Amino acid sequence: MPILVLILLLNCWIHQPNEKANLLIEFTNIQQAKGQIWLAIYDSPKHFLNKEYAVVLDKYEVVKKGSQIYEVKNLPHGTYAIAAFHDLNGNNELDQSLIGAPKEPYAFSQTLKSKWRAPKFEEVQFQFKATQQKVRLALEYW
Repeated sequence: MPILVLILLLNCWIHQPNEKANLLIEFTNIQQAKGQIWLAIYDSPKHFLNKEYAVVLDKYEVVKKGSQIYEVKNLPHGTYAIAAFHDLNGNNELDQSLIGAPKEPYAFSQTLKSKWRAPKFEEVQFQFKATQQKVRLALEYW
């Protein structure tokens, strides 16, 4: 009988749905009250920075300078990386210079170690595991 109980407990533990919660994302250093902030949340190094595979892909209107908080509801707990940019001219893409450097403000879920290459998922990842968690992203120019 104890083996049967153990099997049932393991089965319940394995098949529990992922816990979900709300993630608050605070964008700071907003220098212009116009345009939208595009936000992409990734859960895999394999798909990082490929917007077709983003777990969340959304845009938010920028209504004031300084900082704004956006809420992503019902996000499953896990390991994620965030990439975002402030689309100042409303063309729905991150404008880049001839050498590929961003011309519009951008941010990642962790501080970049180098501006001279795209970050790796592991460099900007974070653990989402709280009932309601806040991540702060400071927009910056290249």
